Amino acid sequence: MSGKPVFAAPSHSRSARLAGIARYQPISLKRSIYRSIMQAAIFTGTDRFLSSRVQNPVINHQDFDFSSWLEAIEVKLDTPGLMAALFWPPQVERGRIYVHLFDSNNTPIGFAKISFSDSDDDSLANEAQRLQAFADSGLNSFQVPRVIDFQPGSSDQHAVLLVEPIPTDAKPLKAQFSSFPTQCIDEIHSQHSTLGNTEHESHSWWKHYLQHRDSFNPKFVEELNDAQIKQSPCCRVHGDFGIPNIVKNPTGELWVFDWEECCDSGPILTDELSFYWSVHRLKSLSDRQLFLARFKEHFLSNDDPQHRTNLMLAIAFYSTINPQRADLIISNWDQF
Repeated sequence: MSGKPVFAAPSHSRSARLAGIARYQPISLKRSIYRSIMQAAIFTGTDRFLSSRVQNPVINHQDFDFSSWLEAIEVKLDTPGLMAALFWPPQVERGRIYVHLFDSNNTPIGFAKISFSDSDDDSLANEAQRLQAFADSGLNSFQVPRVIDFQPGSSDQHAVLLVEPIPTDAKPLKAQFSSFPTQCIDEIHSQHSTLGNTEHESHSWWKHYLQHRDSFNPKFVEELNDAQIKQSPCCRVHGDFGIPNIVKNPTGELWVFDWEECCDSGPILTDELSFYWSVHRLKSLSDRQLFLARFKEHFLSNDDPQHRTNLMLAIAFYSTINPQRADLIISNWDQF
């Protein structure tokens, strides 16, 4: 509808297309409207006016033989007649696609991330490692998808991560900060250390910050340079903890996914900052000054210098995940 590819499904099966679009989580008003329109169009048979037919749905990577890949997954899962629905990330140029897999009854049986770039290979490898570690250790306050199969990137192919599907009755959290799942965060963060005990100079997120700090607001850079960062607490962080990556089923069970940015030694406020952004994303776009005022009220309402340093480190970490969002805070640091 916007001129960008969003969704692809078998043209011969209306039920498969309906099952596919149902997996498009309505985490924003725009996505909710798109899903509702497509569901109505598919149901009435008018979706052909909103779409085009292609032989290979992986339109940006025609050298990838999607049909052969799907046949191999059928064998691996011992599920003949496998059907797939593809989704592209909002950034179409990003080197990956997402694939929801269904059996012949249109029951979800898997979700795959297919990489087409070296950087995405590394991200999927990190996520696969994290999910497997959670499976080995067990969880109490939330669930994560089980890894069905992981093919690491190599000289011959890029990475593919296949996991179990999120329960169909699970829904996104309400877009308000009161939804912040404290118990879940406590379990993710687990044991704390300090940056001084972790050789923070070797962390990829810190290296990224150092490489780009010349383009940041000098006031932010100078203050962080002078801060006692070695005393700042660090812990395992999700890295991209927000409304798009958390769902809850009717019994209250939380599912947390998309662990690509997980880090064992991230700043302690990273996940709270990320969640805050996901809740107030629209406000940051429509009224920046109001967003900045509320940000200051939420994170900087006390004068504790260590808390301020902890927040700055979380912003530095977040600049590696979403530079544009982090820059809104950094460029206006003079107001804080």
